[in-house]
Amino acid sequence: MHMQHLLLTGAGFSYNWGGYLATEAFEFLLSVTDGDDDLRSRLWRDHQAKFDAIFTLNQDTLLEQNYIPLAGQDTFPQSLQFPGYIAACRPGIVRALDSSTYGSLAERIELYRPEKNLTLLPRLQPYIKLHGSIDIKQSDREVMLIIGGDKAASIAQQPLLNWYHEIFQARLRSSGARLMIIGYSFGDAHINQMI
Repeated sequence: MHMQHLLLTGAGFSYNWGGYLATEAFEFLLSVTDGDDDLRSRLWRDHQAKFDAIFTLNQDTLLEQNYIPLAGQDTFPQSLQFPGYIAACRPGIVRALDSSTYGSLAERIELYRPEKNLTLLPRLQPYIKLHGSIDIKQSDREVMLIIGGDKAASIAQQPLLNWYHEIFQARLRSSGARLMIIGYSFGDAHINQMI
């Protein structure tokens, strides 16, 4: 039986806003667990966390710019994931062959749109944005962002995001699932209910 290792990030994930780098977080955890040999041995054993899927509530393109290109190389770095993965992907979307400008004209963001066939591809690590993204087009004029109140109702109206939440819930319920959370404030009732 393969244990599912999942990652969920929230707004506090970004280092630019004072979050820890992984090595800093590990060192901090070691410092606050001094005297708890069992917990410290678990920290050391799981120090090289590897994830079967990455989920995020963030709507920026931080990981698309810094992780997906690295994980999408011809040789998927085994230091990043379990053996058997060949790349990371964003399931359920395809290039929209369009771009949008945010800020200065030099800051161009490639846009995507939901594809009709919503399936996970084997041997690809899914990177799933549960609240949409600034780079996913919902229509010709709007990007797919879930903000404000009653997020669950807004998500239910978007087949792509509804599917993403079904995947998240199924992964959480899988036998032996382990969830690491970084930067999530537990402010979303629909996410809390699944956790």
